[in-house]
Amino acid sequence: MENDDYKKKDYRRVNKFVLLLEVLGLGRNRLTGRIVKEYSSISQNSDPYDEQMVAYIINKVCTENEPLLDNSFLDCGNQRERIADAIDNCLGYEEKLNKIHAGFCSRFDGITYPKRMFDCASNHFDKSSDRLVGDGKRVRLPNLLFYKGNFDIINSFANSCAIIGTRKCSQFAFNIAHDVAKAAVSYGFSVVSGLALGCDTAGHEGCLDAGGKTIAVMATGIDLVYPNENTRLADRIVANGGVLMCEQMLGEPAKSWTFISRDRIQAMLSDKVIVIQTASGRGAMHAAKAAYEFGIQIYVVDPKAFKPSDDVSGNRELIERYGAVSFSRDDIGRIFEG
Repeated sequence: MENDDYKKKDYRRVNKFVLLLEVLGLGRNRLTGRIVKEYSSISQNSDPYDEQMVAYIINKVCTENEPLLDNSFLDCGNQRERIADAIDNCLGYEEKLNKIHAGFCSRFDGITYPKRMFDCASNHFDKSSDRLVGDGKRVRLPNLLFYKGNFDIINSFANSCAIIGTRKCSQFAFNIAHDVAKAAVSYGFSVVSGLALGCDTAGHEGCLDAGGKTIAVMATGIDLVYPNENTRLADRIVANGGVLMCEQMLGEPAKSWTFISRDRIQAMLSDKVIVIQTASGRGAMHAAKAAYEFGIQIYVVDPKAFKPSDDVSGNRELIERYGAVSFSRDDIGRIFEG
């Protein structure tokens, strides 16, 4: 236990250091991992916000990796004033997180960061055929994850499923999403969704109504809720032992790319991805296609169960092109029995 506590303290230092790199604009550079590794080797006795130490490490890594040198790293290492300002910003950032009872971790954190996301990245490479699965895109793990609520549930639940779909869903789809979420809880699953209106809302509410734990992956900073209509739902999720999480920095509004990023994370956190209703090209398709790339089974409500006026073109596409398994309201249980 003492050793685990020690590791947690050490990872907290690493997480702070990664936050500093992000604030400096260096969080997604190809030398980021090498800089963090250099810091990790001395982190047991170092302050991650030590100005002199930060400048030394960045310059050292840049010098040793000159062929990969990025001018932004070199400039940062030589501009001590810039580093000092970034440290002040990080301290203010942490204060804001504390005020809203939120926290953060980094992908270099071997204790807090979701193990499913690590596994998803490692399993993306098919060793038997020596190639990447799906369309060959490499998995980008977010350097930082921010959270509010019980973040431990992501690693503590043996099984999880994403329940997703269109915002403008039919009442039939809303009811099925609610029923699927309740069934998931009865089989011991946590429920992942995106806090959007429509199918996402039904998934979160169905899980909560059944006494389960739900994970909301947000497309905004952790201090914002989008859409505003789901502010009470977000509060309910946290109050009932669930968690809100995102990779966006504080104050970051929802943008087209943040929705796509959120959809990717939903798939990475799930053992099964269940699509209720979607049109081709809509947001839920991003999560489903990501699941396909990661080798995660996709389930979709049978298009024939909907009215002719309901747009379920995405449901059909997922069945025809991505091997999704269709199900009806009468056989929801088989999703979780397999």
